Amino acid sequence: MSYKTKRPLSEKTVQKLLLQHFPHQSVEGLQEVPKSFVNKVYSFRVSSSEEYILKINNPHWPEKQRREALALTLVKEQTSIPVPTIYAQSPPKSPISYLILEKVPGVELKDALQEGLLEQTTALKLFTEVGRYLGELQKISFDFFGDFSVDSLSPSSSNFLWGRTFATFKECLQAFAFEVLNWVDTNTFSAVRKKLHKVIPTYLEQIHDSSPSCLVHSDIQASNILIQDGTISALLDFEWAFAGTSSFDLTLAKAGFYFSTFPSLAPNSPPLALTEDNYFKEISRALDAGFQSSSSQPVIPYPEDFPAFVWLLYLIGSWRWTTRLLSFAERRRLKRKILSLSAQFF
Repeated sequence: MSYKTKRPLSEKTVQKLLLQHFPHQSVEGLQEVPKSFVNKVYSFRVSSSEEYILKINNPHWPEKQRREALALTLVKEQTSIPVPTIYAQSPPKSPISYLILEKVPGVELKDALQEGLLEQTTALKLFTEVGRYLGELQKISFDFFGDFSVDSLSPSSSNFLWGRTFATFKECLQAFAFEVLNWVDTNTFSAVRKKLHKVIPTYLEQIHDSSPSCLVHSDIQASNILIQDGTISALLDFEWAFAGTSSFDLTLAKAGFYFSTFPSLAPNSPPLALTEDNYFKEISRALDAGFQSSSSQPVIPYPEDFPAFVWLLYLIGSWRWTTRLLSFAERRRLKRKILSLSAQFF
């Protein structure tokens, strides 16, 4: 699979697209959001002063925008979870797939943590709030596992997970693992990949999660959470949501918080005056407490090293993206991390 790139668009093209939805207003302050990892994302306001986000779907995942729109609609209708409101989306035959979302006020939780803006008690309260919202996603149920945006069972697909549904979570979980491993390309770390192709089915055999199917976010991490005045103002980026189990989503969130946030935290920031191990334990306890307060299902225990296993798959599967702006020394450190994680599993 080739390296996946964002769709290049001129400012004139973006302005023309937006004026289709705001024909009687002027579009002002159009700025690309530099932090966006997968899609082209812009912030803008219109002459009536309302602010919006334009999210242009990466063309290598053509159904991703439709899936996110459906997920946001379901969450709005069936839960109390704060998510952005969809203002408009691309028409069916549009050559560009996009969403226009009302802009939610707040700052990224990751920025607040990195800049030391949160006391430890506030940070842990926010993690508890995330856990409560993860438990609440159980209200959105399905009678299958996998991609809920497809119209019917699809036995074959160019992807492992997307565009497919499964009768059991065991099948879905294996498809998820291979999807993550092959997310951007299938060539990097070829020797490790070869071993992982054999290890994945065996490793997943130890997971016995018979929970009912529900909507899972699958990408909860501090950069996908907005906070304002000490509380969560929005959960973002439901584009990778699928029908899974709530205990899986909870476990994946622990991996997302720990591995994507801790290495970049300022060493003296208040919530991080903790050792690395204690930080993970505190986050896990807070997430568990919140989850149990809203969940109708018991927490199914996953292997203790499951977050590390998923993170290994992700690091290899996204290598070409995650390293494109890193220095040689940073790339070398990350490569050592991959080899160190690999040694835990074979």
